[in-house]
This record gives sequence, C-alpha cells and structure tokens, in this order.
Amino acid sequence: MAALRRVLPLLLVASLAVGGVPAAAGAQRPLTDVVQGLVARSPVGSGASVVVRDAAGEVIASVRPAVPLAPASNEKLLTIVTALRLLGPDAQLRTSLVATEPVLDGVIDGDLRLVGGGDPTFSTRAFGSRTYGIRVATAEQLAGRLRLAGVVRVTGRLLADASLFDEQIAGPGWKQEFTPLECPPLSALTIDRATLQPALVAARRVRAALRAVGISIGAAGVAAPPASAGTTLAYVDSAPLRWLATLAGKDSDNFVAELLLKAVAATTQTPGTTRAGAAIALRTLAAFGVPTAGVRFVDGSGLSAQNRATTSELSLLLARVAADPALAAAFRQTLAVAGTDGTLEARMTRGAAHGYVLAKTGTLNGASALSGYAGPYTFSILIGGAALDQDAAHALEDAIAQVLAKRAASAG
Repeated sequence: MAALRRVLPLLLVASLAVGGVPAAAGAQRPLTDVVQGLVARSPVGSGASVVVRDAAGEVIASVRPAVPLAPASNEKLLTIVTALRLLGPDAQLRTSLVATEPVLDGVIDGDLRLVGGGDPTFSTRAFGSRTYGIRVATAEQLAGRLRLAGVVRVTGRLLADASLFDEQIAGPGWKQEFTPLECPPLSALTIDRATLQPALVAARRVRAALRAVGISIGAAGVAAPPASAGTTLAYVDSAPLRWLATLAGKDSDNFVAELLLKAVAATTQTPGTTRAGAAIALRTLAAFGVPTAGVRFVDGSGLSAQNRATTSELSLLLARVAADPALAAAFRQTLAVAGTDGTLEARMTRGAAHGYVLAKTGTLNGASALSGYAGPYTFSILIGGAALDQDAAHALEDAIAQVLAKRAASAG
C-alpha cells in the first residue's frame, strides 16, 4: 500500500508534464478528439475544415476534410511549390538591355530595348534599399553595366518590352479596387512597384539612370513585340527564386506571387498568362499525387473569390513537399514563423507554437486560413463564412497549432 501511495503522485506529475491536466481528465485524448472539440466550441467552427497528418503523411485528425472553401492566401502555397519545382530555388529573373544594331565606337545607331523578365523587385536604388530585405536588381546597376560595355550613345529611343507576359494587369475574378490597393498592375517589366503604366515607367527610370552614367539616349517609349531577338548588351538578375518565394509566402506579397505564376507559364508559352500558370499549378498537384477534386485554382495570390481548395489536398501537398529533398528546405524558408516574423509575427507569441510552427496565413472577407508544419505534424485549416469573425477564426487556428506544437514537444 505504501508503494502505491508513492506511485500515484509520480503518475500525476507525469500527466501534468505531458498535457497540463491529469490523464483521467483527458490530457491524452486522441488528437482527433481534441481538434474536433476545439472546432465544436469555436463560434466559427461550423464553417471550419481541418486536416492534421503525421510524419508519414497519414491523416490523424480531421473535420470536414473534403469541403471546398476559399483558401485566401493559402493559394500561394501551390504557387510557391510550382515555381520552386518548375523554375528551381536558384533561378533568377532577368531584366536586359537589348539592341538589334551593333555597337560601333561606343554608339548604337538605333533603338535600345529594355526587356522585362518578370522580376517583381526590379527597382531604382533608393526605392529598393528601403523596401526589401533581399538584394534587388536596380536600374542604376543596369545602366552601369551598359556603360562598362563601352556604350556612350544611343541614337534612338529606349523602348520598354514587356512581351514575356500578357497584358492582363489583374487576376481573374478580382474586385476592381484590388488593383492597385492589394496588388500593383501585373507586367513582365515593372519598377518600384509602379501603379500606372509600369513598363513605360520602367523605361523612363532606366533612361534617367543611363543619362546619369553619361550615356546619351532618346526618349522613352513602349516597344512592339520584337521581330528578332537582338543582342543582349547588359543585364541584371533578381535575387534567387527561393527569396522571391519567401516574399510571396512569409510576407504574403500578392504582386510577387502573381508574377511568379506568370513566369512559370512563360516557360511553356509566350506570352505567359495567369490561366496557363494555373493549369501548370494543377499539374503540379497531380505530379505530387494530390487529388484535385474540389480544387479551383485561378490566380497566384488567392485574391480571387473563385479559388477553392480543400484541407485534405493542401495538407497532402505540404506533406509531400516536406518529403522532397529537392524542395523541402527552400519551401520551409518561405513560411512565416509563429510569433517571430512575416504574417505570423503578432500571433502565437507565447506557448509551444512560438518560434516552432511554420505556416502560411490567409485572410479575405469571408475566409481565413492557416496551413503549415508543427514539428512532425502537417496541418491545414480553412474557415469560411459570409460574415466571418476574423479574430475568432485566428483564435481557432492558433489553438489548433498550439495543441500540435505541444503534442510534438511532449513526444520528443
């Protein structure tokens, strides 16, 4: 009897260490029961869909896993995976100066084309240095490289060439005010996130940079699609795609995500279009063995109300990417860290999830989302509702993430 009295306190301490309450009170209930309980008690639970998978990718908890819901910015997860897989984490997007006439004694007798390669971060030096935490290609660098190539005069004009992408400046199904409030106009040639005539603005600012380094050149204009490729005389490259994808994911940058999707499309057709990029993204799901029932992918950012996804498919995609050695590290880098950075900087600032959970947020009128990783667990949460309470939605998402982080810590 004395031995039993000694064991009981030890069992109580052990149960508190694992779950915070004695085992008899349900601290070690099956995870699916815990998740379902959180959803049931939430004021937004009736509109929630949840899937949690283990390290092997098997479903271990779920609530309405096959219901198609608007993913909001969780749409960027597929955009990012597609871009990393098709273009590669080290790919760069190039902005070039191209001439069809030769350089003779430092003179180009004709026009010079400024050719956009879809770099969403191409900037003037002053804009880029205060806006991005990554290295960006600048108009001043491009001008300096042309001067180093020996060019001192262009008899013709500087013509903007944005023909790599189509001329659609917004995504399908966007509200009119989304451009430029949520995303600048989409173009293969843009500078300083210009909100009006981006290609022409780029030509004007590069022209100013050329003149600043002593190159004489005519007026800026917009080029028709070129009849011939011409000769590249100078170019600048964006930061590696893994960093552009980090802007799209961690910071949920709509502009970067949309241009990455068009850049993916441009690998198979010119001009690159959002529609073609979306088709490639759906093929990417299939390549990872992810069913597409209930999925509707129409833009790269998730701004469109036409998008649909399921937590079953999003969570399976994330699990498959986590198991892919070519993509896993670069992809995880694109996710926000709970309570630390990106769109999760102010959420889950305490508890087991803090600094541990990696996830992509999503917020639109009537939609909220959180999908990512909590140690060995992969999870996806989508919540919908006509008058959705975003605070309540975030509270439910964070509570599930905290439970997963706590379970992971106790297991290992």
